[in-house]
Amino acid sequence: MFEFFFSQPFYSAPRSLQYLALAAQGVVALLLGMGFMRLIGWLLQRSKAPGPVATFFSAITTLYALFFAFHANQVWSLEQKVEVAFRSEITAIASLDSLLRQDDLALATAHSHLVRYTEEVARGEWETDQGKPSLQASQEIEKLREEFARATGRLPSVLGSRIWSLLDDIAKKRDERLSASEHCRKQASWWSVFVLGFLAHLALGFVHADRPRAGAFALTLFACTTTAAYMILTSAINPFAKLDRMQYVHAVQTMVK
Repeated sequence: MFEFFFSQPFYSAPRSLQYLALAAQGVVALLLGMGFMRLIGWLLQRSKAPGPVATFFSAITTLYALFFAFHANQVWSLEQKVEVAFRSEITAIASLDSLLRQDDLALATAHSHLVRYTEEVARGEWETDQGKPSLQASQEIEKLREEFARATGRLPSVLGSRIWSLLDDIAKKRDERLSASEHCRKQASWWSVFVLGFLAHLALGFVHADRPRAGAFALTLFACTTTAAYMILTSAINPFAKLDRMQYVHAVQTMVK
């Protein structure tokens, strides 16, 4: 299910299907809570046992709220991390490109490897799947390192250090981006949030077993609240969706000119 969520751009028609899926889970949670409330109410009437203690509900909902807050913080922090890595990588590529364009450095071969690296990243890592590293891009950046290693002896030390620093920045930010993409696809945390959410609905239904009308209102309000929270959080479920891949393409076009 989450593989479908991860693949959706931020602004696209399929996101309406995503919201419908979340609304459906809200309806399912509501029906489960109301069904459980009626079942418990029927059992209490038969056994004439005392009603449930209301504080029982707070224990489960507090655990759910804490876990959801921790999960949301992870999701939004990851989105910010990916955006910073993306901007930093673009900046480092542009700076390295401007240095390699200098004719007196005789680094035309290195510049061609940088151009091909950027093309492979745009085509192999952004256009198809941001989370899977492109083998061709990895090969191009290794060839770029080899070119710099051969040219280090004839370059001024300050300029050589600057070039190596920019190349390390490009490789580091790319690794951060790929690592973040793999992390955002881990589904265990999302499933845990949904499971705890269902349990919270059951707990709310349990404590209202002797007051079905109030319970129905409370469950409806709680289901709407959790569903709205999920919808807000899914805007960041794919941290790459808001990034403009065309910045890579523009960088390539600028280099080729």
